[in-house]
Amino acid sequence: MNAIKTNWTPEKIDPALAIPQLLDSREILSRLYDNIREQSRSDAMQQELARVSKASDKSMLRVIEGSLVSFANSVVLPHDELRDAMGRWEPLKELRFAGSQGLLLLVDPFPRANWAHPCWIATLDLDSGELRCTLNDFPPQESPTRRLVPFGPLRQSE
Repeated sequence: MNAIKTNWTPEKIDPALAIPQLLDSREILSRLYDNIREQSRSDAMQQELARVSKASDKSMLRVIEGSLVSFANSVVLPHDELRDAMGRWEPLKELRFAGSQGLLLLVDPFPRANWAHPCWIATLDLDSGELRCTLNDFPPQESPTRRLVPFGPLRQSE
């Protein structure tokens, strides 16, 4: 798990209206790309991604860059217990943040793959701008009030 802090102005948002605009305007996706790229440099990660994607090591950056980013349609509060789709909270405990609200993001390099495959789950603290990201085999658990909404491909900053 990597945590990245940058200069950040705290943001209070209306999630129904502002999450896509926030993702577009704050270089969040380029920071997320850099975070995942750094994590993916390990030999074990390269092998796991290559195994699932049938891609060579040389094309791993294209796999990461083409990943589908989704966001939760409601903000996450610091006391929310995040769980993956299997109901496990342990793999996601590193994603806790200290601010008053945050965003929950999914980066899925294989959105058409079957059930279990590597994906990254991230939180963004809207007060500090701290981005936390961890690799998991399942996406975050959804509920009637928290659904994942596809946003678009993960891209390197231009």
